[in-house]
Amino acid sequence: AVLLLVAATAANTSSPLTAFSLSHSPIGHRPGATAFLRAITADDDGDYNELYDNDGSSNLAGDNGSGSSDDEVDIAIVGAGIGGLCAGAILNTLYGKKVGIYESHYLPGGCAHAFDRVGKNAQTGERTVFTFDSGPTIVLGCSAKPYNPLRQVLNAIGRGDEVQWLRYDGWGMIEHPCEEKELRWKVELGPDVFEQGPLAEFGGTEAQREFRELQDITFELVSGAVAIPAMAMRAGPAALIPLLRYFKELVGLIKLGPDLTTGTFAPYMDGPRFVVK
Repeated sequence: AVLLLVAATAANTSSPLTAFSLSHSPIGHRPGATAFLRAITADDDGDYNELYDNDGSSNLAGDNGSGSSDDEVDIAIVGAGIGGLCAGAILNTLYGKKVGIYESHYLPGGCAHAFDRVGKNAQTGERTVFTFDSGPTIVLGCSAKPYNPLRQVLNAIGRGDEVQWLRYDGWGMIEHPCEEKELRWKVELGPDVFEQGPLAEFGGTEAQREFRELQDITFELVSGAVAIPAMAMRAGPAALIPLLRYFKELVGLIKLGPDLTTGTFAPYMDGPRFVVK
């Protein structure tokens, strides 16, 4: 189902998708409701990839997929990015709608998908497949609470525990590459690891103090944002109703004012709330 596709995309898998029809999950309310994902790209779009294009077709349900171009759907979604996939999963699974998702690329996922490319050793002729991420490779809130909006969607459609989330213990940083002053260091994750590690080593006690002050002054904003899940936010005149379950946190955010709760982080970087030196 679309929801399985969302789960695969969330895990940043890069295996090509074959033509398929997406059937409705038993969780849904209307028996027989379906969803499908179809590529609408041409084979000669100039974005050739031998791993996906050698068979002369896209790997999304298209010319050799189920259904025809005149399929009637309850809801048509243009774009199989993470937003379109999540919307399709919710509409199909929770509301029993027949959903069609249409994508011009040969892989779904938008900035959340990964793709493969083949590299060839000039001396040995050996071919190696490399996997690249199209967008961010580090996403917080998937494997542990507080959950991010993607995990909230997966939980809502009953698939949150079916994804194998890969946890990072850190990532490498390079400053001034290929120069005499090149620096290489690792940002390790975990409570106080950053503060006692790279921050202390490269910034010293003053940087540690400044970092703690920034944490303290943003505590109320961060706590309120974490406490109210994205799934509780709605548009329209009834937007306040689902937020009443989080009344205490909502009041705290309202007290901060619209500039802080809906604006940029600039007041915490350049003043007046805080100034990063």
